[in-house]
Parts: sequence; structure tokens; C-alpha cells
Amino acid sequence: MRSISRRVDQTQEGTETPMQRHTPDAIDARSDEGTRLSTPAELQTGIDGALRKWRRRDRSFMVLVMSLHPWGNPGGWLGDRGTANIGRTVTNRILAMRYPGDMVGQLYTGELAVLCEDVGGAEEATRIARRFAAEASRPLASGGEMATPMVSVGVAVGGGVHSQASEVLSDARIAMQRAAERPGSRVELFNERLRLDLMTRSQSLNGIARAVNDSSFHLLYQPIVSIGDERLVAAEALFRWDKVTPARSGAHHIIALAEETNWIQPLGRSVLHEACRQAAAWTRLSAEELVTYVNVSPQQFAEPRLLSDVEQALSDTGLEASRLGLEVTESSVVSEDAIATLHRLRELGIRVSLDDFGTGFSSLSALQRLPLDNLKLDRSFVAGLSSDSFDGSVVDAIVTLAHHLGLGVVAEGVETAVQLEAVRDLGCDFVQGFYLARPVAAEDLAKRITSHHAEQARPR
Repeated sequence: MRSISRRVDQTQEGTETPMQRHTPDAIDARSDEGTRLSTPAELQTGIDGALRKWRRRDRSFMVLVMSLHPWGNPGGWLGDRGTANIGRTVTNRILAMRYPGDMVGQLYTGELAVLCEDVGGAEEATRIARRFAAEASRPLASGGEMATPMVSVGVAVGGGVHSQASEVLSDARIAMQRAAERPGSRVELFNERLRLDLMTRSQSLNGIARAVNDSSFHLLYQPIVSIGDERLVAAEALFRWDKVTPARSGAHHIIALAEETNWIQPLGRSVLHEACRQAAAWTRLSAEELVTYVNVSPQQFAEPRLLSDVEQALSDTGLEASRLGLEVTESSVVSEDAIATLHRLRELGIRVSLDDFGTGFSSLSALQRLPLDNLKLDRSFVAGLSSDSFDGSVVDAIVTLAHHLGLGVVAEGVETAVQLEAVRDLGCDFVQGFYLARPVAAEDLAKRITSHHAEQARPR
């Protein structure tokens, strides 16, 4: 094993200790030694050999996979030549760190693999991997500029469940992919949880693709009522993951994954179109104007084609613009382009609500510039109304501000009679929450619309 005792014995024979071997001076002095990278086939052969040794003598080994891009070169400011120079320097650093018997090879462009034998288990494997990552990430000069390479390192300790080299490499790459999900240079040790997470992620992405292609999702609709007479005035469309999909992850997880992987644009278009289709169907049940609100993520709102997507959905479904509302967050509408988009939406006749108000950083001057219809109180304020006088003061201030700007206030997350009474006393205009109505399927909301219409039409 790569233990101190073993290296002490080697030091007596004139070789370096582990600490000496990993100093920058020692590494730089050997940077020209043995610069040939092993081929993928040679790596596979080496790992298979390490597996045979493990079976005969229970001698652990590790495989490290390192992603060598984006090199700490955001925007490509160093150019292709500078990037290539950094790549060569990092590769030479990794080659120089090898112990006798280690193998370093290139799997794909910008991706190295290192085989280290005689490793004393997961803890030592992690320490070794961190040394490699630290050395690879040292700042360097390229083309007269300083750059700090960023590397993502995945580690798998060979043996145990592994029967062939490809399995060890696969586990190391899974760990590397997890490390790459976080910023900066990071090291991740493989475990079975990572495999399960990656499988779930893959299934979820496949499910998102199917949802976009064949609408294998469904929407629930949570009523929004007028606080004075509890009359149904609007409904918020809520995305739900269809039960027929293999990955039964929660809707919040799916939306977050779609945002992370740029699937949010096509998925958002599908949700918008379905919500408009259903809203158009409700208009045939009652002459009263019911507004259907659709959540728009910051990524969607920043998309130049958002306006054309909205116009297309209205045209395809025949829905009047005044019956569609969009819910946006404070972070979505801070730029001049975003404010211009809001004005265009309002010109079309679309309602706009600022969601989760109170959790962002909107200033009074910024809020005055936003063409809005409503502010939706963040549910955390509503939840504290029954026990926290400070939350009551905050809500009172928000309601006063909103009314001064000519905006309505929606109290979201009302779950008790005490909270309902509190938001009524504080002057909120509309209420949404489990206490009055849970999210329901479209057909169930249609029954409520029909019932309300019949009641209104009854002679008095």
C-alpha cells in the first residue's frame, strides 16, 4: 500500500518520501520525464491487471478520472492556442505526479484517467486525488495572461463489486460528473448513492423529453378567490409529473432539472399551451372572466422568443389575452430588457403577478417601474401571521405599498382560519391556499365554475 512505512523503506534506498514527491519543485523538476500518455486500450489492460492482483492478494487500487475543461477560461478569452497550452501543462503536471507503476492516459478530449495501485482504501484514495486536483489547479501563465485551471475529479476504489476495467472506469466517471455539477475544482469519491442518483437523473431527463414530445404530464389548478366574498377569480396552473413516466420525482425536482439542462424552454412552452387550451375550454362554461396564471422561470423570461410563444399559444387555443396571466419572480425582471418584455405583455392584455414577493431585493423605485397587476406575498410571511407580530407588520407594509401603486395583493399559502382572518384584516385582496381550496384537476375546477355560474344565474 501507499503507506508512510512503505515510503520510509524506499527513502532509505534513496527515493523520495510522499511529502517530498508532491512538492511543486519536485514535480516541476520531473515535468519532462515519461510524457507519453497511455492509450485507452492500455489503461483497460492495466486496470484488468490490477483487478487480478486484487483477487489474488486483496491489494486495493484506485482509478481517477479528471475532466480538464473549461480550464478556468470563461468566455474563451485565452483563445484556442492558450487553451491547448494550458491543457498540455496540466497533463504534464499529472504525468509528473505518478508513482512507479501508475498509468496516466487520455480517455476523451480534455479527460484524463489515472490508475494507481497499492492504495490503502477510500480515505487514502481521496487524499491522493486531492493532491492531483491541487497540482492541476495551480495558476499558470499562458500567452502573457494568468489562468487557474478548473478540474473535476472522480475516484473509484477498484475491487469488490468490479469484474472488469470498464466498470471501474464507469464508476470513476460517474463520480467525476457529480464533481462537475459544482463550481471550482472538486473531488468526488464514487459510492452506490451516486449511481442511483445518476440513474434517477437519466430517467428524469428521458421523462422530460417524453413530456415535451407527447405531453405526458398533467396540470393541476389551484383556485384564487376574492377575499371579500370568496368568489373564484383566477387559478394557478401547477405542473405535475405524470404517473406513467419511469422517474417519479417530484415536480419541483423536475422543474429544477429542466432549468439546469435547458429543457425548461420546450417544457415551458408545452405547459403554457396546455394551460391556454384548458382556460379556453372554461370560457365556454361561464361568461365571468377567470384568469389562468402560468409560472414562468427566469430562464424562460429571458428567452427572446417568450412573446412569440405566448402569442402562438393564444392563437392556437383561441384564448383571449385578458384571461391569461403570467407569474414571474423578482429575479426575472431586474434588467431593462425584462421590463420591456413586461410592457409588451401588458400591451397584449396579459395579466402579470410578481410571485414570492418579499424574498427578493426589489427597491421601491424598481417596483414603481414594473408594469404589474398583482403582488403575491411569499407564503413564509403568511405562515408566520398566527404567531409573529413582525410578519404582520411586514405584510401590512407590503399591502400599503401595493395599494399605493395600484396593485392587488394575493396572500398565498393560507392554510388556517386564523391566517385567513389575518390577511383579511391586513387588507389583502385575494387568497390562495389549502384552507379554501387545494389544487384540483381541470375537470373538477370546471364543475366549480359551472356550479358557481348556475348559482349566479338563479333568480333571487
